[in-house]
Amino acid sequence: MVPLLINSFALGSLGVMHCRTAGLNSFIRIFGIGCAAASLAVAIDARSNPNQVQAGSLGASSALLAYHVFRNPTYFALVRVQPLALAATALAYGIYNEDAAVVGGLTAGYAAFLLAL
Repeated sequence: MVPLLINSFALGSLGVMHCRTAGLNSFIRIFGIGCAAASLAVAIDARSNPNQVQAGSLGASSALLAYHVFRNPTYFALVRVQPLALAATALAYGIYNEDAAVVGGLTAGYAAFLLAL
């Protein structure tokens, strides 16, 4: 239930804001890169960890979060949240719960920011 709420919040706030400012093609590009990176990270982890279970699919939402933390930090100032604290919390969640999808999504979002996608 929690991943569903996180995905709904990310798509409802970050996704809509991204579509309005950068367009739908850019949103689909970031979302797709996040999904692909999360799938790749989970596949790599599943080969070495037979107990790996993925049920939340938070990779794409993590990619959107990481991208906007670095690309549009002023958006988070409007909602009175420290942007790097959100990214650090997501990373801590991914490491603590061994959620490779979150770590892969955060990595993809940061890479998309660096590549100016």
